[in-house]
Amino acid sequence: MTFAPAVAAADVSCECPTSSCGVCEAETGVTFYSEKCGPGGSRVRSCKRPTCVAVPEQKICLAKHQQSLQDATREPASARGERAGEVILAVGKVSVRRAEEQGEKPLTTGMQLIRGDEIVTGADGRVRVRFPELSEIFVNPNTNLRIDEATGTASEPKRRVLMQLMKGKVRSRVTGRYDSSESRFEVRTKAAVAGVRGTDFVTSFEPGPTQWTTEVRTLSGEVGLKGIHPSSGKANVTAMTFAAYVVPAPSPGASAEEIDEALSRGYTSPVLKMGEEDQRELDRDILAPLGAATVSAVPADSVAVAARLPSADSEAEASALCHGPRGDFNQCAWSCEGNPKGEKKCRTDLKGVACVRRLCRANGQWAEPTILTPLQGSKCEAEKSVVSDCGSYW
Repeated sequence: MTFAPAVAAADVSCECPTSSCGVCEAETGVTFYSEKCGPGGSRVRSCKRPTCVAVPEQKICLAKHQQSLQDATREPASARGERAGEVILAVGKVSVRRAEEQGEKPLTTGMQLIRGDEIVTGADGRVRVRFPELSEIFVNPNTNLRIDEATGTASEPKRRVLMQLMKGKVRSRVTGRYDSSESRFEVRTKAAVAGVRGTDFVTSFEPGPTQWTTEVRTLSGEVGLKGIHPSSGKANVTAMTFAAYVVPAPSPGASAEEIDEALSRGYTSPVLKMGEEDQRELDRDILAPLGAATVSAVPADSVAVAARLPSADSEAEASALCHGPRGDFNQCAWSCEGNPKGEKKCRTDLKGVACVRRLCRANGQWAEPTILTPLQGSKCEAEKSVVSDCGSYW
């Protein structure tokens, strides 16, 4: 009898294994660890695994999950379509549109999504979805997002997740790497596409009456942002930076030729840095309401906020919530970033210069940076920030 040679325990791949919390568990943090890998344990890999806790009423959750799997199995394949993901958590007003069905139906935790499903969230709606290959998305309020394809598993080299963002905001936490021509993870809009290898990023799309703005904010990894027109340039949005792709909005009822002409005039903004507070705001806005306790809590009362503010002599200074510049809650600040020294106006016509708007949040920090178009550069002054009511921000 012939036996295969034993493999040493250290002869393992240096690729980090993929792990995630169960369908009825919430991620509360991550644990980092190091171990030997490679031939004979000659290398070291540093990886992380999630820390998971059971959600409240886990038995009920598991029972519903099991029932949903049984129901899906009983449905004929023609009725189910191609499975595209599972709703891990749904809160607020959320619904789903299916291509073969009329109208919308409620979206609930544990529901199986199929290819072509469009997730629709209201003003208080948020959805967390896990794909078969274990990447996750977090859909924000007032968002329409269609899942065009979600194929492959965590162990398969060929995987594809393709989504169409009609409006709103979605955060993607990508598992593994998409670094081959056969594997793609993309969020598309009517004007641009954000493609990744393996990362954590937020995509937003505002189809306004005068312009269509696709914005990417990358928290880790790297995202390629490119317009869908063949002549469009590409921006590499690396960790803790953000950029936007803007096109003039075609007129209502525009022909295909007119739409193509508008897309050809799109441009990519400068890639600008985000601050740590911007990252915390993204975490609070998107992850915390969906059961992830990995983020710092927003101060529960005004006393906690006021304790961090500098002392001031004037009543106006003392009552301000945000500082540097001073502003009140829900006011906006416009600042010219990357402007050459000595310029008397914000030179958004130059490469690397942008007029950026930020919102004063309840924790006393300026956050949610948004790059404005060059035509809106007049809102920014050359050497100081401008604070006023946000106007059309909402």
